[in-house]
Amino acid sequence: MLCLKPRIGLILLLFLAFAGSSHAEIDEKRQFQLDSISTNIPKESKQNLDEVHAFLHKNGHTDEERVWLFYGYIATHFKYDQKRKSDKDAPIFSPEYTAQRRSGVCRDFSKVFLVLCQRSNIPCLEVSGKVTLPFWEVIGKWLRRESNVFNHVWNVVKINDTWMLMDPTWSYVTATQRIKHYDAKKKTSTTVLIKTPARTYYNPDPVFMMKDHTPVHPAFLLLSDSIPTYKTARKKEKHQKFYCTNYHFGDTIDAIYGTQYPLFSKTYYRGCMGYSKVTAMYNNYEYELSLPVQKAGKYNQPTLEQYDNALLRAKELTAYIRSETGVNYSSRLKLFEEELGKKRTKLAKKLETEEKAKKKKAPKTASTK
Repeated sequence: MLCLKPRIGLILLLFLAFAGSSHAEIDEKRQFQLDSISTNIPKESKQNLDEVHAFLHKNGHTDEERVWLFYGYIATHFKYDQKRKSDKDAPIFSPEYTAQRRSGVCRDFSKVFLVLCQRSNIPCLEVSGKVTLPFWEVIGKWLRRESNVFNHVWNVVKINDTWMLMDPTWSYVTATQRIKHYDAKKKTSTTVLIKTPARTYYNPDPVFMMKDHTPVHPAFLLLSDSIPTYKTARKKEKHQKFYCTNYHFGDTIDAIYGTQYPLFSKTYYRGCMGYSKVTAMYNNYEYELSLPVQKAGKYNQPTLEQYDNALLRAKELTAYIRSETGVNYSSRLKLFEEELGKKRTKLAKKLETEEKAKKKKAPKTASTK
């Protein structure tokens, strides 16, 4: 999937920061403190998503502060993988492996953000859609024969009973400061590095967001009045055509979020088909199935139990999709079973060999007469 990470001039950035986003609930002093926290994650924990989450969750006192930290963590510690962006056969990475690499594309960043929110019990969903691409990017996709129906993934998150838009991919470090800190007890001074990320796409105004982001499901526009059509949403208002009016996006997103598998639910599927005729469902399904068979991060090595649970979940998900939407992915499930079976057999043999080696090394007990 092609995902765009923009480069914006400083003057334009400052304008957009005020025009497009709103995050006034956290005062300026606390924002600075939180940026310092997300910058200075302990070195030994930076590549371990479990430890990163524990650190950020502990230092954020509210859900809003935690979301601020999660967004800042991705913006300040991750690099955009330009090579994978244009590779249509690029491997799928788990959130844990992405955290280890600290590099990825939009799906990687949105998934890391999603997982961090989930672990803090903060409602969050991924949003598939289309963003405005430069002309040369469109030509590149055409030459590679890639679909341009949807080309980006971002998030919505619920804070204080309000759904907000977030695009952690479209952020980067805008300023770096070095602050001297004096320890009165030790009588020593240390320099603390603080990075400030761009937050143009942190809780932006939905109308501003719509200028370059169009979700495949209308609820994720976060608009209550007139909903423009999928094809005209990013056009100037005078050129827009309208899909519907008086749309209750909050109730719809709540209904989607409340299902067992939100992005495979009947509510989500029907909304996508009625609005954009694009569900991104197969891409999401492929992602879910690919995770257990891709390269594991060094902090999250697979176990036999995890492989067994992954197969059960894949079967459950496939059955759920068929019952909700009528779409049958059984042929893809069969391929997944075969691939996962090979991985499981290989791991079982490895564990058996290690167990035999341990027994050989174990000291022999003296025999009793």
